[in-house]
Amino acid sequence: MFGHINGGTARNIITDNVKLGGTIRFLFPNEQINKPKVLEAFERIVKGICMAHQLDYKIKFIPSNPSLLNDSKMVEIVRNASAEVYGTRVNVEDFKSLAGEDFAEFSHKVPAVMTWIGIADENKKSDFPHHHACFDIDESMMKYGVELQVRSVLAYLKE
Repeated sequence: MFGHINGGTARNIITDNVKLGGTIRFLFPNEQINKPKVLEAFERIVKGICMAHQLDYKIKFIPSNPSLLNDSKMVEIVRNASAEVYGTRVNVEDFKSLAGEDFAEFSHKVPAVMTWIGIADENKKSDFPHHHACFDIDESMMKYGVELQVRSVLAYLKE
């Protein structure tokens, strides 16, 4: 996914240099084995395109966050805590996301679970997605997220 494409100085002048920047994200098991394969495949594609057009290229891969791992025991703790906070036990689906999260680093060292708290309210204009220019938080919902975290921690410490 390209986050930026930079090249040229004017719309009517052919540039001699283009710089692409972005991220490569995937949902493969055995990340340590498969990630190098994905990066090698990407470079083969770039090399083939550049050879076909007689272009030079340079690729710089910058290490990124690993995939986030939700611990099944921690998921269960949060589900049970959600019943106390929301009055009903939240049914968590096997949700997969390509979001890059620093929190993933923790999930590879200790049992962890990442939760998403719904704050979308069209009337309060808090229904825009993350990274959207109009994204805003419905602060009245923060107390539920805090309570869920506190109850989850207390339940974990009791075990």
